[in-house]
Amino acid sequence: ASLLLPGMAKSADPRVILAGGASAEESVEVYPRADLGALQGLKLGAKNPISMVDGYNFDGAKAYKDSKLCLAMLSHTLHQNYHKQTD
Repeated sequence: ASLLLPGMAKSADPRVILAGGASAEESVEVYPRADLGALQGLKLGAKNPISMVDGYNFDGAKAYKDSKLCLAMLSHTLHQNYHKQTD
């Protein structure tokens, strides 16, 4: 974020766009569900066999869903922390 801020502060309409396919408000649940747990996988270094953010073994469908959840969280955090700096 610190690399983006100088350019965004100069822009007339600053924004960061993160693309995701599914709506967070969709009511249809298809398992496995997105769940980052306590980010244990990151704490353990995301090394084999623990390659998921939640600390479990790799599951492609869940990895995709977790990545979308991470994008939503990043978008929220960027807005919360930096929106006023680019007004």
